[in-house]
Amino acid sequence: MYRSPVSTCSECLIYNIGNIYLSIYLSIYLSIYLSIYLSVMFDPALWKVGIGQEHLHIRGKKQRDVKISKIILHPSFALLDDVEPVGDMNSTALNNRFDIALDIEQSLTCGMAGWGIDKIGSYGPFLRAIQGNIISRENCSQVYNISFEENILCFGNGYPGPCKGDSGSPVTCEKNGQYYIIGIVSWGVEQCGLEGYPTILTRIGSYLDWIQQTMNGKEE
Repeated sequence: MYRSPVSTCSECLIYNIGNIYLSIYLSIYLSIYLSIYLSVMFDPALWKVGIGQEHLHIRGKKQRDVKISKIILHPSFALLDDVEPVGDMNSTALNNRFDIALDIEQSLTCGMAGWGIDKIGSYGPFLRAIQGNIISRENCSQVYNISFEENILCFGNGYPGPCKGDSGSPVTCEKNGQYYIIGIVSWGVEQCGLEGYPTILTRIGSYLDWIQQTMNGKEE
């Protein structure tokens, strides 16, 4: 793993933590490097949340930095359970309210914002955003020739779409003046912006019970 100033998981910015090399070729040392990697990635002291940030190098008037006191993983965290809430943040720093959508309507226009690379493969200083609709799982399954579970949503038609570095970015939908967080970017085709291939999201509504228990301090 190489050092990067930006992590787009839920649009967080990471502190400088130095260089850590994780080699998949030297299997004899893999477990050692993996333990170091995990201890760094899940140490809340090394992370902060930048709320209202739109530029990496220019601090906006509405920007707030929030410290993390605890990072909680889903018990079955994997590609199919691609969710990792960060809890115990100072709620006074949260200016805008977002609710979690229970029912997803395909007619809703939704938006996604992230710090990933652009079409020429460069990381820019600006937070980029796109709009798109929710695609039915049936249509999405036909495109990818995969049977998607209910904890998956499909967003947009691929162009424009997220790219490398946008995984973990939130997707929000507006209905009657209220914004709802409905999913987080999980994966897509390797070629960014390939029209006809929706972005795959983790459906937050599938984890509402666990999220509520976790925020209430009842996680297992």
